[in-house]
Amino acid sequence: GVRRGRADRTRLPGTDGRKRNKEMELVDRYAYSAKSRMVDPAHKMALAVSVMALCLLLNKPAVGLMAALGMWGLACFWAAIPIRVFASVLLAEAAFLLMAVAGIAISLGTYPAAEGWGLSLGSWWVGTNPVSLTLAARLATRALGGAAAMNFLALTTPLVDLMEVMRRLRLPVLLLDLMTVLYRFIFTLMACLVRIHTAQESRL
Repeated sequence: GVRRGRADRTRLPGTDGRKRNKEMELVDRYAYSAKSRMVDPAHKMALAVSVMALCLLLNKPAVGLMAALGMWGLACFWAAIPIRVFASVLLAEAAFLLMAVAGIAISLGTYPAAEGWGLSLGSWWVGTNPVSLTLAARLATRALGGAAAMNFLALTTPLVDLMEVMRRLRLPVLLLDLMTVLYRFIFTLMACLVRIHTAQESRL
């Protein structure tokens, strides 16, 4: 009974580590199993780059939101990427964007703003105004549309296909090799983190 208990305690952290390692390779797994895998990767890359260019050039919140919804629809209903996968990635990026633009939308100072609305918190004033809110909305939606386009490309196109497109574009071979090594090193680094975490749990 004692031996079996020890085996269970040492097995569980390793099992958890393997599950986390699989989650880290989620992007690769969906990219290789997507229904759009056989589509020319140059077409998918051109679509993603065009959507990002539209978000940057038009600079309107409606364009960014339409781009995000369009990329979500293509990824989920055309490439058969699970809705929860694309939504979880996009929501995580949206949360980061909200934190990033919060400093633009909200001002903090010792004096109330000349325009807009303000709230007194002791000797400090927290305020905002329509111009700041509009600017924050434009930045957030533009970045969200671009992020959705990148997510679509990453979840539907494996790295080897992207490298093939870049070879067609006559990019330097050394640059492509560096990109491949760096991409693979991410998974190696995360696997090392999993092993470190597993070793720490085993000591408890």
